[in-house]
Amino acid sequence: MKILGLYNRHILVSVVTLLFLSSAAFVLLLFLGWWVRMMREGVAAEQFLEASPYFVIMAVPTVLPIAFVVAVSSVVSRVAFQNELLALSSSGVPLRSITVPLYFVAVLL
Repeated sequence: MKILGLYNRHILVSVVTLLFLSSAAFVLLLFLGWWVRMMREGVAAEQFLEASPYFVIMAVPTVLPIAFVVAVSSVVSRVAFQNELLALSSSGVPLRSITVPLYFVAVLL
């Protein structure tokens, strides 16, 4: 069972890393779209820079669910591609115990 603990930690670190990277990418994408819209409307650069921290705070609740789906699907597809799920299930480890880190991150969000 010690192997399963290490594996769960590995999955947790992978999901959290990809969650932060994908959230940063999505926030940047939304930020750039907002910037283009504000520049077309003629908003001054000083006003835009003053309002940008508020936009980032408002964008995070929108971005986190999308980033979580991207992170989990990327990690699970990588694990399935490398046949790690097949190896664990053939050694008698139940699938529910493998997905514990995913449930943990989902509850935290």
